[in-house]
Amino acid sequence: MIKKVAAIVLVMIASLLVCGCTTSNTASPTAAGTAYPAAGTRSALLGAIIAQVDAGNGNRYANDEYTMTWLNDTAIAMHEQASFSGAESETYNATFIQFPTVTAASVYFNSKEPGYTQKAVSDSDAYLYALAAGGNATVIKGVRTVSVDGSTINQLEQFDALIIQSTRVNADLNQA
Repeated sequence: MIKKVAAIVLVMIASLLVCGCTTSNTASPTAAGTAYPAAGTRSALLGAIIAQVDAGNGNRYANDEYTMTWLNDTAIAMHEQASFSGAESETYNATFIQFPTVTAASVYFNSKEPGYTQKAVSDSDAYLYALAAGGNATVIKGVRTVSVDGSTINQLEQFDALIIQSTRVNADLNQA
């Protein structure tokens, strides 16, 4: 009887170990959290944003070219260029800045907001933040202006202590 119980326990333990070893996370890189970095250390949040873009989670198009450049330990610049069928193209330039606190980011956002005309938040930027931070932001704000012809969009967004300031330009290369 004791041998049967021991065998059942061993089978249960083995099955639990196998279950734990066979799980995988291939969806995206690990989230970094949102802690502000110590002096002289690069932001883990911004590093995670770069990793997410590299994994294809933050770039807007499957066949685009992009660069991510560290400006300092708490800011990165993204340049993205996409070409479509025909002669149409889009250029996206953004600066991602991590502030020490949500309040500091809000002060910055509120100081820039009067220069924009519409309320708007990019779903792809919210998704990128959630992947990099490991959860959705609690403070989400967004404003933008669109040129008269619709070819240029300037946008300012806040996701907790992260500010994203971007410009998107659509061009038809057939126009002279």
